[in-house]
Amino acid sequence: MNFRIFVMGVLLCILMTVLVFGQGKLDWQYSYVADFDTISTPHGVTVDHSGNIWYASFGDSAGIQAVRPDGTHLPFSPIFELTIDGTVHNVGRGNVGINTDHEGNIIIGMGSRLFRINADDGTGMNFRQFPKSVTKPGVDENGRIYLSGVTGEVPLWILDADFDSIGVVIDEITVWTRAVEVSPDGKDVFMGSLWHSVVQHFRSEDGATYEQLDDLPGPIMGHTNGVDFDKEGRLWVCEWQDGRYNDNIYVYDMETLERETITGELPIELWDPRGVGFSETGDTAYIALFSGSVIQKWVRSADISPLLDDFEGEEYVNHWGGPWQMTGGSAGTLGFELSQPGFESDNALYITGQHTNWPGVETLLDPDFAPVDISQFKGIGFYVMGSREDTAAIRIREQKAVDQRGYEFAKYVFAYSEEWQDIQIAFEDFWPEFGSAEFNPPFDATDIVAIDWGPHR
Repeated sequence: MNFRIFVMGVLLCILMTVLVFGQGKLDWQYSYVADFDTISTPHGVTVDHSGNIWYASFGDSAGIQAVRPDGTHLPFSPIFELTIDGTVHNVGRGNVGINTDHEGNIIIGMGSRLFRINADDGTGMNFRQFPKSVTKPGVDENGRIYLSGVTGEVPLWILDADFDSIGVVIDEITVWTRAVEVSPDGKDVFMGSLWHSVVQHFRSEDGATYEQLDDLPGPIMGHTNGVDFDKEGRLWVCEWQDGRYNDNIYVYDMETLERETITGELPIELWDPRGVGFSETGDTAYIALFSGSVIQKWVRSADISPLLDDFEGEEYVNHWGGPWQMTGGSAGTLGFELSQPGFESDNALYITGQHTNWPGVETLLDPDFAPVDISQFKGIGFYVMGSREDTAAIRIREQKAVDQRGYEFAKYVFAYSEEWQDIQIAFEDFWPEFGSAEFNPPFDATDIVAIDWGPHR
């Protein structure tokens, strides 16, 4: 195993970010895993019916990006032109919001134009021109499309699935608007704002006439440039404040209107979020950071049971050495033990001290390097601490990845704490170390040969 390649292949001193939830009311949390892609000024992100991730740039001629969960582009990505009814449209830049329709295809605003794109082949399906720049569109379960204009004093338009106008259902939106989201049944419309620090709420009982209700409860301190429903029906509101480089996302329970506040831990900040897309299971969130010029990937930490235990295993320090000695066998939560004199463990892997004082440890699940089937388990757990703020990574290796290129792993990055942490990781939360075509999450849990621990720089 070439551990040097792992250490040199990632950025120096990146901290894994754990999302902070206000009062702890929710039974889940999301954690930063990786920068999914770097792209200038992304204005929203969405996931199609096949689980592919779509996004585009507002200010840069980057085209419309369509990317598989493993980070590789679909054959037609990026898209710079769409031909609809014989007319060629340039879509290299100008993204103002993106969503997925009721059939899993893509609805995207490009300046004052609205397009539908076939998610399977990247071809144009529908087009409509508006008098001014449009918002991110909302789409209900019947395919109706809801959108407005950015600059205020414009209507809320509703189109049918063919982009034909159903009519103006609200004559004038009084705030400047960046994003529109709608409940699946089309009865509740939410409008994020530019400059006005609110999310407006409109309600219809008949699907034809809407009345304005109270704004979503705050306080909201900045622009609300992204509003997106997750798979459980919670509304995610992206907040951006001028001059603040680590912003907030609010998650609203739509039954109680209580909310949780999500804030990144520096230096992995949430800088100007403008939309969140969710995997089909809802366990992965992709966050578009406009000023951060990146699409970040976050994964949800769920209860993991049972954890791995009762493997015999064999441990060894990586070949380029280190000052610590290893003791013991295995027990507890994959209990491979690393210790220094005077510190003992009988049920977990313990790591303490500065990460530069240890070189990384690889544990074979079978002493003969044979693959082990761990598919009966949902994840792994370990107990860890560090003497200073820094990051480390756990990596799991498949036998088939070893056969192809020995340094390709499934990776999970975590942040040290000066107190002991009991960290549990679901298999689906691991991420390919180098985006290998031989490894697509979730990895093959029937084919695991080794677990590697080491500093993440």
